[in-house]
Amino acid sequence: MSWVERSAGPGSRVVRTRRMRHGIASSVHAVMVLDGVGREQRLVLKICVRDDPTERDQAGREAAILQIVAGGQVAAPRLVAVDREGEFCGRPSLLMTRLEGQVILRPRHIQSWIRGLAELLPQIHSVPAQRETLEVYATYGLPVAAAPPPSTAHRAAWEEAIARVAKPAPEEPACFIHRDLHPGNVLWAGSRTAGVVDWLHACWGSPAADLGHCRWNLWYLHGQEAADAFLREYRLLVPGAPPYDPYWDLAAALGGNSLKFSSDARSLAVAEEIVYSSANPRRAPSRRRT
Repeated sequence: MSWVERSAGPGSRVVRTRRMRHGIASSVHAVMVLDGVGREQRLVLKICVRDDPTERDQAGREAAILQIVAGGQVAAPRLVAVDREGEFCGRPSLLMTRLEGQVILRPRHIQSWIRGLAELLPQIHSVPAQRETLEVYATYGLPVAAAPPPSTAHRAAWEEAIARVAKPAPEEPACFIHRDLHPGNVLWAGSRTAGVVDWLHACWGSPAADLGHCRWNLWYLHGQEAADAFLREYRLLVPGAPPYDPYWDLAAALGGNSLKFSSDARSLAVAEEIVYSSANPRRAPSRRRT
């Protein structure tokens, strides 16, 4: 932890650490530091634990994005230091401030929770960023479902959906987007959002990409009714947004998630509902999962 102490400032020392979570590609630790005059600094150390040829320089990329986000309205961690090559931490690492708050996946009042999630989107999409400083949106570098699942009762709809996702995304006005916005990356303080974390995949793309990704996660957690409510709340906040293209639902449901279908029955069930909904928008069932 000597690098953390040096990065936190003269006379700083680490007094406590706690593992927060261990993701697929990173290990995240809460670090409490006392600076030279005894003030507490609550930091987060994010260590990249997996090499990914499709995601080069993860620590450096997220560090650059945090600096961009600092110029916007959305609450996000502040960059403290970055060890891009793992010279000091053994692996590429990122040191940032810690946001206070908690993740809420099962809210008591789901409508106000959904509204709070939707209110984040205009803040994120207004972050002042230059197109040339960011990657351009693309579906995640994971296999898209190549064929309808054998169990489906809607084979034709699946074939149409797979063909649509294989085509380029709709041409829509682009801006800075989070790219991985979902309830697990949003912190809450009581009934209000406290900030957004995990900015590695932020890029330049259509705001609808954030809508689709978050809708997929809401659909997974609470059903189509929650996903549709999220879209309605967003439309109230941004009435001039282009009509929502079902492509974004399909890209979120099929792009990369085919890897889960064999082990996660819920992922397959949600994908089935989204595929059917896209093919039959007026007949699609509206269900809330609790």
